[in-house]
Amino acid sequence: MNSFDYSVMESTGPLKSALLTKDLLKKTLLKTVAILSTVSILTACGGGDGGSNVGVGANRNGTVSIGVTDAPVTDAKKVLVAFKQVQIKHEDKAPETFDVTDDGSSLVVDLLTLQGAQQTTLVREERVTAGRYEWIRFIIDPEKTQILPDIEGSMELQPLTVPSGRIQLIGGFTVPADGVVNYIIDFDLRHSLVKTGAGVYKLKPVLRMTENSEIGHIAGYIDHNTYENCADINDEPNNVAVTLFAGDLDETEFDDADSDPEVMDVLDEADIPEPITAGIVASDPNLQNRHTFEIGFVTAGTYQLVLTCGTDDPLEDQNPLLPDSTDLRYEAFTTVIVEKGETTDVVDDDFEEID
Repeated sequence: MNSFDYSVMESTGPLKSALLTKDLLKKTLLKTVAILSTVSILTACGGGDGGSNVGVGANRNGTVSIGVTDAPVTDAKKVLVAFKQVQIKHEDKAPETFDVTDDGSSLVVDLLTLQGAQQTTLVREERVTAGRYEWIRFIIDPEKTQILPDIEGSMELQPLTVPSGRIQLIGGFTVPADGVVNYIIDFDLRHSLVKTGAGVYKLKPVLRMTENSEIGHIAGYIDHNTYENCADINDEPNNVAVTLFAGDLDETEFDDADSDPEVMDVLDEADIPEPITAGIVASDPNLQNRHTFEIGFVTAGTYQLVLTCGTDDPLEDQNPLLPDSTDLRYEAFTTVIVEKGETTDVVDDDFEEID
């Protein structure tokens, strides 16, 4: 804004001073009106310096995509979840609802096909209000949500009950103004499937959310001898897995965790943090004497990857799908560094045996 030049009124007579003052006020007023008009035009058009910050809030949008993936389970052949709608709740607005399909029908997804870096998109590039969101909710079609248990000789689908017919992830996420985000929801089926005493299968999801631009993947293998040594511990070869922990843990912490067979919750007892996710170690027909694993959608950072034999399950008494937690043993571990957009390769020799 222009300022007055008071020096022109010095050493003048009263009349001249008054005329000069009136003339300056008139010119200044006209310039002010012209400047304000220009600012109004720039604001309306979104132009000018700093224009990208104009209208932050309800008038600004971003683009969001939401997909699902799965950390595998070994005691089911199929886990079919019928997604009908996805809802998201902005902190300042009512929930928004998106149909998963164009015709409003449900989309049946076998979560067991979405392991490693595989995923299915449920919300694709929708324009939404920018800002902070409080939750994501999946509306499920109960009639089409089913499980095929891994029972020898059986191919009969069983109902898979989802309490309240919806799955909700509370924890929040952000959609930046004029930005694009792609969130992946990871279903940890190893800790999500429950079979009641009455034989009813329930899905009580343990979920993990990552943003696609911030993630990498882990892939690798162990040799046949390592696999057999692990499988022989409890005669359950399907329960050989790699489990991912955050941070920097040393061998003694894992050794303490599995040394006492009387400890029911070995993770809490040893002060080891809860695992982030896990991947099944499986035989690969294309690779002789090697057993492969993959963990997808891991936020970039440093982790401990632990070869585990058996399974730790805090719901063991309610969940016959999983073996008793006292069968858990930490066999070997290695440090892995995950970088954005990259796959970190891990081989058998990378693992250090836990004595």
